[in-house]
Amino acid sequence: NGFIGQHLSRELQRHEIQIRGTARSSNGSNIKDFVECDLEQVLSVDKLVMGCDTIIHLAGRAHRKDDGAREKYFSANEDVTRRLIDSAIRQGVKRFVYLSSIKVNGESNDPSTPIKVTDTPKPLDNYGASKLAAEECIKRACAQSETEYVIIRPTLVYGKGVRANFDSLIKLVKTGLPIPLKGLRNKRSMIGVNNLVDLIITASTDPAAKNNIFLASDGDDLSTPEMIDLIAKALDKKAHTFALPLALLR
Repeated sequence: NGFIGQHLSRELQRHEIQIRGTARSSNGSNIKDFVECDLEQVLSVDKLVMGCDTIIHLAGRAHRKDDGAREKYFSANEDVTRRLIDSAIRQGVKRFVYLSSIKVNGESNDPSTPIKVTDTPKPLDNYGASKLAAEECIKRACAQSETEYVIIRPTLVYGKGVRANFDSLIKLVKTGLPIPLKGLRNKRSMIGVNNLVDLIITASTDPAAKNNIFLASDGDDLSTPEMIDLIAKALDKKAHTFALPLALLR
C-alpha cells in the first residue's frame, strides 16, 4: 500500500505477473491474492512466503517524526527482514529483492566524489542504521543458502503520490509564497518511481543482478532551486525564490 508498492503492484499486474501482496490493512492495490498481515506482529511468515519464486520486500519504518526510538526502527526494518529472509530460505525462494536506502551511505558527500557501492557505509540516523542492519542480515543468511539476494539503495524517489519532504516542497511551491532557497548550489540525486519500479522488476529476474547491491538514480542531479523551478513549471506556476545567506538559512 506504500508509494512505491502501489506503483510496483500495478506494473506487475499490467504484465500479468502472478503476485501475492501483503499490507497491514486494506488491499489498496486490488491484488487478487492478498494477505492482510502485520509483519511486526506475526512470528511466522511461512504461509505468506509459501509458493513464491521471488520476494520483493518494500515494507519498513521510515521518516517518522513522532519518535526517534531506535528499537522501533530496528524492529520494523531489521527484525521483520530477518524473519522474511529466514522463511524465504526455508521455502526455497529463488531471489530476495530488498529495497534499502541511500541513507545507508550517509547524509551527504563531496559533489566531486559520488557515492559508490564500495564505500564504507556510514548511516547517521536510526533509519539508515536499521536499513544497513537488514542488508547485513540478508547477506549473511543468503551466504549459507541457495537463495539469491539483490539490494537496491534508491536516492530520493519522486512521482505521482509521493509523500514526505518532496510532497512538502510541492505544497510549498503551490502556495506561491517566496522561498528563500535561491542561493543554494547543492546537487541532489533522484529517481522517478517508474524508473525504480522498472529496476526492481529487472532485478527480480536478471541473472546479472544476483547477489549485488545497486545505487539507483536517474543520473540527472539537480540543485534545490532547479527542483523548485521544475515543480513550478509542472504546476503551471511561477516560482518565487530569493537568496538568504547560508548561515542564516541554516
